[in-house]
Amino acid sequence: MVRIKINERKWIACFIIALLFTIPFYTADGMAATVSVSKNSGRDNFNGYLNGKGDVWTVQATVTNLGTDILSPNDLSLVLGGRGDEFDSCNSNDLGFTCEYISDVSTGVPEDSYTFEVKHLPSNAGDGDTIVADSSAPEVTGVSVEQRTDGKVHLNFMAKDKPNFGVGLSKIEILDADTQQVLQEISFTERRVEFNYASD
Repeated sequence: MVRIKINERKWIACFIIALLFTIPFYTADGMAATVSVSKNSGRDNFNGYLNGKGDVWTVQATVTNLGTDILSPNDLSLVLGGRGDEFDSCNSNDLGFTCEYISDVSTGVPEDSYTFEVKHLPSNAGDGDTIVADSSAPEVTGVSVEQRTDGKVHLNFMAKDKPNFGVGLSKIEILDADTQQVLQEISFTERRVEFNYASD
């Protein structure tokens, strides 16, 4: 037979009471809603960029750990510059919900970087991101063409986009001025702000 002293019984009782108080907090914290921005781009799908001269801005957010099978678009708000807009649609999937916000900015927006937040209003969970409006074309400078004695043409130029607000160079085409035929095409798989034809 095992005998428990009075002090041990008090300690066990206090431990059980403390455990009962802490379990609900951990459970509630583990099931808290989470929001993450999964898409943020214009029509050309350059993540984090849109055409400042006119575009359609799309933001997708993934919402998980809701503990419910229903999520209304008006439960999510995109907050930009102190103003909040409701989302347009929400669809359930294996992860939880994917919600979409679409904004028509066909009239254009000033070239700048804009920080926004997506908030799940009932739980106050949220996630933020930045969208950059790029409204100026890359500059092409230092164009030089030299006809050599062997019949070959030596060409050089510098293409440069704005480092802060430019989406970068995705493709360069060299055209025949008379026929508009593409003589050479150079594509970039990663964001490139500057390209020198002769050295690069």
